[in-house]
Amino acid sequence: MKLYKFTCGVDEKVGVFADETEAYERRTEVDPTFHFLPVTIEEIEIPGYKVYPSVELRQEDMVFQPTRLSDGEIDAMDRKQLTEWLKANNVDYVPQWGDARLRETVKSHNPSVAVSEKADAEKIARICHEVNRGYCRSIGDDSQPSWEEAPEWQKESVVNGVNFHLENETTPEQSHENWMAEKVAAGWVYGPIKDPEKKEHPCMVAYQELPAEQRTKDYLFKAVVDTFKEAKQ
Repeated sequence: MKLYKFTCGVDEKVGVFADETEAYERRTEVDPTFHFLPVTIEEIEIPGYKVYPSVELRQEDMVFQPTRLSDGEIDAMDRKQLTEWLKANNVDYVPQWGDARLRETVKSHNPSVAVSEKADAEKIARICHEVNRGYCRSIGDDSQPSWEEAPEWQKESVVNGVNFHLENETTPEQSHENWMAEKVAAGWVYGPIKDPEKKEHPCMVAYQELPAEQRTKDYLFKAVVDTFKEAKQ
């Protein structure tokens, strides 16, 4: 294992990976914003020291999140892929079964669309939040908490915005209008300073009245969600 430093602007983070290729492919595990922002990766060498994992992971300790497959993807799987999928998802099967029965078993245990889309929306929301936080920091606003530290109402708001974009062809202006409608329904009003306790927010105005840096956030949000929509097509 090797120690790598990830540099994005003035931010620096570290991670432990087998090689530089793995460090790049798994960079979003270090910081979700690295999926969209340019990042420099370099190995950190400490003379006389080697990097070892502090805990040895056992197969039984690992948790796998099933990913929904389309019927077309399942139909294209060969016998080996079908049995590997069943094993990975702890689905019982008989080795003597024919390909058709194996394929039907995979389809019957394929995660539901609702579960899959909910998980996707939450993952996209996290990236949208972290991209927004990174942008805010670039313009001198350090008030945004990390996704892990964000209050539930803020996370729910981001997920709502993601679902709105996934279900509709939207513009940045419509994104803002959807955000405002949600806030109004929750009792928020305009206020010169963001205050969750009073439910006041300075962006509770028409889109045209927003400062340019605030309108940029809606463009970034749309770009992130649209990237995932296009990737799934």
